Amino acid sequence: GGGGGGGGYIGGLGDAMSQMGMGNPSEIPHELTQSPHVRHTTPISADTNIEVTVAHVWEGESLVLVLFFQNKTPGPLHGVSVAMDVSAPLQLLPGSPSDFLLSFTGHGDHAQQVLKFGASSVTTGLSVKGSFTYGNGKKGFMNVTLQAGDLIRPCVISTETFGGQWEGRQFAAGQRAQTFAGIKLTSADDLMQRLATTVHLHPIQVIGSEAILCGQVLGNAETKCMVHGTVGASKVELMVRSANAQFSQAVMAHCGVALGGS
Repeated sequence: GGGGGGGGYIGGLGDAMSQMGMGNPSEIPHELTQSPHVRHTTPISADTNIEVTVAHVWEGESLVLVLFFQNKTPGPLHGVSVAMDVSAPLQLLPGSPSDFLLSFTGHGDHAQQVLKFGASSVTTGLSVKGSFTYGNGKKGFMNVTLQAGDLIRPCVISTETFGGQWEGRQFAAGQRAQTFAGIKLTSADDLMQRLATTVHLHPIQVIGSEAILCGQVLGNAETKCMVHGTVGASKVELMVRSANAQFSQAVMAHCGVALGGS
């Protein structure tokens, strides 16, 4: 073997897969790392025999979840049956299975499954759930909590377009406003940077102490959400407008997380 600096593969499966050009099943596939992504190390399942973790990859037209499974039992584990539970407004895209089988040749072995999702809208409390069965009727459950930014992508519009649409009747009905106290930001640029990075909104313009941004649901430009923020002395005032209040509330909630506010 030798060569490559890929870090030690665990078990025979990793070696076999890497020789087949499939990469290491304990890492995000290389082609997905070209998009913004984050890998979480906290398990998404309480099961002690199979550890499950997840990476979020924010592709332009889809949300990609990479599920990582690791065998924590002393020996091989075959015939692990996984079933995903996906409900509207999320949908699995073609090529992403709702059910799949895993097999581990020994203790510590890894397996992974890449799942791509589309969405028609964004609401609060979204999650992707799943369960897996193995051994003699053992069952584990997993849950991936989603934030608005998992499904929001930058929507590039001009300041003039933003202004016109902000005043439009379609968006005024879905307004949410909230003041986040105890937030110390140096400038509206700082605010814009945080919201753009975390919630995946397009930064349009900073005007004095105000910032405006715009996003949409994945590849659908018909589903805009517009954000107006004002930076004050140790507080931030945010207004979100979209076609419906639930969508605006979900975006507001994630903006609050981005600001570190409650």
